Amino acid sequence: MDRDLRPEIAAALETLRRRIRRYVLIEGIAAILALLGGLFWLSLTADMLWFQLSKLELPLWFRWGFTTLAGGVCGAALTTWLLFRWLRSFRARALALVLERRFPELDDRLVTAVELAESSRIERSGLAGAMLERTVAEAAQTLARLDLREVFDPRPLRRAVLAAAVLLTSILGFGVANAEALRRWFDAYVVGRENYWDPYRQSELSVQIIAQPGDRLREFDAEGRYKHPRGGDLTVLVTVRPGKRVPETVTLRHRSHGPTGTTRGAVSMSRIGERQFRHTIARVVDPHELWIVGGDFTNRTPLRVEIVPPPKIDRMELDPRYPPYTGLENRPLLVQGARVSLPMETQFVLRARANKPLSSVQLRSERFHLEAALARAPTDSSAAMECRLTLTGPQGTETRRFDLPPQIAERLLPGDRRTFLFPLHVSASAEQGLQSLWEAAEEGREVKLPTPFPLPPDQPLQLYLQDEDDILSFDPVTVTINGVPDLPPVVDVRLKGIGNRITRLATIPLAGRITDDYGVAAAWFVSQVNGVEEPRTAPLARPPQGEREFELRRTPQEPVERFDVTPLQLEPGRQLTLALHARDADDLNGPHEAAGSVFGFEIVTDEALLGDLYDKEMNLRLRFEHIREEVEAVRTDLLLHRGRYTEGERLKGLRPEERPAVEVAEELRQIGIAVQACADRSLHLIRKNHAETREVEARFRDIREELVNNRLDTQAALARLDEGIISPLSDLNQTGYPSADEMIGLFALTLERQQDPTAVIDDAVGILDRMIAQMDRILEQMRQRKGFHEVIQELQALLERQRALLEATERERQRSVIEDLFR
Repeated sequence: MDRDLRPEIAAALETLRRRIRRYVLIEGIAAILALLGGLFWLSLTADMLWFQLSKLELPLWFRWGFTTLAGGVCGAALTTWLLFRWLRSFRARALALVLERRFPELDDRLVTAVELAESSRIERSGLAGAMLERTVAEAAQTLARLDLREVFDPRPLRRAVLAAAVLLTSILGFGVANAEALRRWFDAYVVGRENYWDPYRQSELSVQIIAQPGDRLREFDAEGRYKHPRGGDLTVLVTVRPGKRVPETVTLRHRSHGPTGTTRGAVSMSRIGERQFRHTIARVVDPHELWIVGGDFTNRTPLRVEIVPPPKIDRMELDPRYPPYTGLENRPLLVQGARVSLPMETQFVLRARANKPLSSVQLRSERFHLEAALARAPTDSSAAMECRLTLTGPQGTETRRFDLPPQIAERLLPGDRRTFLFPLHVSASAEQGLQSLWEAAEEGREVKLPTPFPLPPDQPLQLYLQDEDDILSFDPVTVTINGVPDLPPVVDVRLKGIGNRITRLATIPLAGRITDDYGVAAAWFVSQVNGVEEPRTAPLARPPQGEREFELRRTPQEPVERFDVTPLQLEPGRQLTLALHARDADDLNGPHEAAGSVFGFEIVTDEALLGDLYDKEMNLRLRFEHIREEVEAVRTDLLLHRGRYTEGERLKGLRPEERPAVEVAEELRQIGIAVQACADRSLHLIRKNHAETREVEARFRDIREELVNNRLDTQAALARLDEGIISPLSDLNQTGYPSADEMIGLFALTLERQQDPTAVIDDAVGILDRMIAQMDRILEQMRQRKGFHEVIQELQALLERQRALLEATERERQRSVIEDLFR
């Protein structure tokens, strides 16, 4: 109703209304600008503090949330502080009250004038009307003199404007001074970029893994993952990108997740060179998460180390094809150690089964290096295979590399790529085969992979595995194929029942065996007379039939082979050498021949050989006579100490007055020692004589065989040896000596138990008496040949003297003839 007011009052109130709206507008805008500036600095400070603490950008959710919250706060402030206040209607009465309150001199007249203008019920005639008119006029006059600016308190407005000006000026100054930070804030809170700090980082680090073996550099994949072999050392390499500042220190923070829980740790990495840092975590068996902190850099998401089993060989076997002559069965051979022995010239397939699919297999030796691998990433289902062969020269300094057809790699690593198959041939001529390949390479000719591939014997083969996770096996699987050459047969024979002097009708028996790795194909005798004549060969009565261990056996009852001297028609005085030769069945690198010991023989007359045998028998008789004397000495010693023991028993019954007890005790002690020594001595002598008697028996058996083998045996001579000497000696060795040994041992035992040994001694003496009687009968048989052989020896001595006399006579005759010529 401002139109009902006096113009002066209406103009004043309108002026006040405009001033109020302007005040509200300026203050609201300043407050909102100050609020925006405060929110800017708050958000910028939060970003800076978070980056200093974590070296990371604020999470996007936080930034979007802050921006949304700031927008809401500013919208609320705009509505509350500006729109609602600016759009508010300012009634005349309210404005009048404001002026009345600020200017007391109006004395409610302005309010009365406003109410008079707003109310139609107030009586305006008469005195009351005059008074009201006067009141309105006075209000208008007073209002005209007032300064409406005094209604407002300028301090809040100044504060708001000052705050807004300061904040806006600081932002503008900061933007001019650090446009990068302002741009970074814009990218963070307005654009919402994920990595808004990256363009402004002073340090930038790249993280790699140094994988073993071979110090290979491995990258984390796009998702920040790296697959690491279980139990291997994890070596982290950090490199500062070119153009970026090198931090003083780089910290590796790690967290592992194991069966026992989560473990955290942090370590300063070692600096290597100018721009690299390195650290090794030993024997990693649990998954790890890694953070790299250096300068103002760190990774936003953890680098994850996943643990996978390294590739290894679960089973390796050889599928051999042995040379036919060996007779071996072609069965798979499981490789359980570092060495496998195969016969030379064996072809085989090396079959190795891995624990997981492979992307590459390398087979290395001193002379060649074969690799079968995927040509592209193993995750590519259409990945092709490639195969390479590298040859090493004979000197080991030059190499030649060849690409082979992919089909070969597919044969080497077929199917699921878990089994490696490679045909090889361990051969004595493998070096020549490799040399041929090398020469073909040098001449530029096409090099084809021979199947099977020649393998020199005793060369280690190293198998390197690489799986689909690009993990190499820690150590190569090494196996050495020992090529076992087929050696010549081993001829181990000896003479049996014959000496080196034989008659011209003798048969030479050889006992023993012939052994060969894969079987003896043939064996024969080789003889030579006087060392100058042409050697002669003679077959065996039972030749070998391919046995690996061939026993010399003429018949099942006769375990010897015999060489008959009779067909040679040798005269006494001739020299004969004899050897047994053998040959194997090696038809690839052989055959191989070998000879046993060479035996030399002298052909003598029957009488000379009988004389030799008589000398042997005489020596044995003298030896046996000595044995008989020692046995009789044992008997005498036992009887003597039986008497001493009886004397000791008598001494025990003496009274002290008959003989002092001290003397009796001492004598008893001496008797006990002597009797015990007798028992020990007798037992030792009996056992010694037993061994010597067995030797005498064996030598008489040799004499008998020598008679038979030289065809000098007669029925009487063999009966005398068998029934008179050898059989009694055998009975003596098998019955007499063991009985005497047992009884004398019992004698010693009774002494240990402090029992009466007289009965045992009597039994032992009885056994020894029977043994001595039997020895006397044997000696009587030995002496029966004395007369005949003495006559032979005298006759031989007479012939020798006659021959010497004839030679002396001939020399004298020649001397006389020469003297007559010179007279």
